[in-house]
Amino acid sequence: MAEGKKQETPVGCTIVAIIIFLFIWFGGSGGCFKSGSSEGNDLHGAWAYAQLFVEKDLKSPRSAKFEFGAVSNGSVKYIGNNTYSVKSYVDAQNGFGAMIRTHFSLEIKSIDGGKKWQIVRGIDYY
Repeated sequence: MAEGKKQETPVGCTIVAIIIFLFIWFGGSGGCFKSGSSEGNDLHGAWAYAQLFVEKDLKSPRSAKFEFGAVSNGSVKYIGNNTYSVKSYVDAQNGFGAMIRTHFSLEIKSIDGGKKWQIVRGIDYY
């Protein structure tokens, strides 16, 4: 390197480093990404696992498009004893490739502080 010239850090690398730092900070400390932090306070975890349980029944799980904003829309509710009620819909391809909207409901329970989830009342499709 020639004298008098400074080596500059690209702005993109700096932004990526900041994003990684924030992800590690919030994810590692339990911040806003912590699952199962207290009883009745894991609506997002319940929604994520409800989607996984429903996807197992679909003909084409990769085509699944679930309700956007289900937690904030009230589709996921805490009903007590670490149990959540989920009523929503999924748009997914049927056996012929057509996108079909299917409504579903289920109750799931958080076990072991949100590390495991189980279906309490089976998935009803309507």
